[in-house]
Amino acid sequence: MSKLDRMLEGMKDYEPDKKGVGEEMAESEKELLLKSVMEKIEAEKTNMEKENKDMNRKDRKIRSSMAKAAAVAGIIFITGSVGVVGATMFHLNDKFSSYFGQEESKDVQIEDNLRKVEVKAVNKGVTVKVDQVLGDDYGFYALFNVKGVKNPNRIIEPGFRDFEVNIKGIKEDTPISYDIIKVYDDSHDEFSFMLKVNSQNLTGREISFTLKDFGEKEDNKFRTVVKGSWKLKWKLSYKNNAKEIKVNKSVDIYGGKYKWNSIKISPLSVAVSTTMVKQGVVHQSDDPSVDLNDELYVDFADGTRLNKEYMDTDDIYMDGSDVLMTFHSIKNYDDIVSVTYAGVTIPVNPEKRQSKKSYVNDKMKFSLQMSPELYDMVKVSKVKSYKDSYLKAKGQYVSFVGEKDGAKMTLFSIYRLKGMLSPDKVEECNKTYLTYKDGYTYIMEYGEIVSEEQMVFVDILNNQIAGIKHFLDI
Repeated sequence: MSKLDRMLEGMKDYEPDKKGVGEEMAESEKELLLKSVMEKIEAEKTNMEKENKDMNRKDRKIRSSMAKAAAVAGIIFITGSVGVVGATMFHLNDKFSSYFGQEESKDVQIEDNLRKVEVKAVNKGVTVKVDQVLGDDYGFYALFNVKGVKNPNRIIEPGFRDFEVNIKGIKEDTPISYDIIKVYDDSHDEFSFMLKVNSQNLTGREISFTLKDFGEKEDNKFRTVVKGSWKLKWKLSYKNNAKEIKVNKSVDIYGGKYKWNSIKISPLSVAVSTTMVKQGVVHQSDDPSVDLNDELYVDFADGTRLNKEYMDTDDIYMDGSDVLMTFHSIKNYDDIVSVTYAGVTIPVNPEKRQSKKSYVNDKMKFSLQMSPELYDMVKVSKVKSYKDSYLKAKGQYVSFVGEKDGAKMTLFSIYRLKGMLSPDKVEECNKTYLTYKDGYTYIMEYGEIVSEEQMVFVDILNNQIAGIKHFLDI
């Protein structure tokens, strides 16, 4: 059986979900699917011409394969089935997979959220092309690449001087945020990026995306390599497959009374929805008694946690009383153990919760949860005085030192410095800003492997220390 025969035979397995019956496939998706099928036909035809010297047999084989392909394509376009067929044929792009740490075997969970797009713009020999879009009810990622730039190897930090995103039909007062993220890969002749948009209910909307001047940043200045603009336009057609959990509990947040209505969990995010019952008055104060009490975190089956307090603003979306966190990897519903908001924990898959041990530091006023493995591995130093000449601040710090197989290294340290310090300035010191509370700024510094013996800590650093800040209680 030829490759094409196997492909066509396999298409029988791609049947639309019952919930999709009656929905029409978009014209662009039909054209793309037809193009994909015809390209495979041509490729198979070429292969057969090279491999088979028997002309009569070869012609019969080509005609037979093309007839079967045309029949399958005809069925697709006559029935007009929902894009589930088209979406299932496309796997998550390798660059998307790399960014999300996603294994191809888990693609099935995002087939509703993923769409092939293929829109492009060309200017001065440089092509910008959108490849795939992945999204849910609270935003999307659009993967695009840049090709045709002369001497691409000379560009170290590629990017655009400016960009614009317009969404047709969205209300003016709808909260929305945009960001362009560089996707690092091994390609030598192209540059890959993602457009990340956070907002609500964007499916079905027309997106106009304009990029201006391609180049690179050099010492906080932008050097133009190709001057011009690239405008791309497409319609979002993915579906959201979020699961909703009804909560219906009273919570105290933002100084007032709220009803926590529900949780929505998709492969890309978790969102909590509330309704204000009684408005409160929030004051700026260091007094813990008037805290906003808006803590939101998710515990996962692998023992990790995602905590809103320690996430980048680009990963948080707030629309009135709705709060969303985007995941850093694609998740199954079964990956979620629980969701905690304003001190109330809602179990999702509680049987998968992993045990933790607590370390409490009364002097520096913080506590930390660790896995039993990590807890037994680390030795915590005494609280020591600290003075930072660059930050012009002083305070205290404590280090967590790992000991394994005869090797030793500082896995991470936590600092408590007097005064309110700038997060940007903290990052300049290669330290991680945590939070400001009760007149002190909390900072974390991760350890680095400096010897071959310390390589025994690689898995610990990647799997546990990388997300340890989410288990801090300050």
